[in-house]
Amino acid sequence: MFVQTAALYLLIVFAPLCLGAILSNLTLPMVPGMDVMASDKYPHFGIVESVSRTKHLHFRHRRQIIAGPIYEWHTYEIPYTIWGGDYEFQNLIRRGIHMWEEATCLRFKENQQARDGIRF
Repeated sequence: MFVQTAALYLLIVFAPLCLGAILSNLTLPMVPGMDVMASDKYPHFGIVESVSRTKHLHFRHRRQIIAGPIYEWHTYEIPYTIWGGDYEFQNLIRRGIHMWEEATCLRFKENQQARDGIRF
């Protein structure tokens, strides 16, 4: 009985202290509107807001972004790799990429050895 009472006493007294120590030891700064903010070596997560107008209605769209020097493309072409699929599937992917290139300023290059890129 004494052991159970002592254990209950320790739980009641020290549990709030432990919880307070855990909650006060936050390593990431909390900034309104930001999920995570770290140094340049780590991704910066944020929220981009854009406003579009259709007739007389205003809509606000929020999207997540990742920004930081390690996430910037250092070349003008975006490398991509097609994993698997038969010849027809691979050509379908290539035709779709060609359509993107015609409609946007993006440029793609098929590269099997690229460290970063898009994988289809």
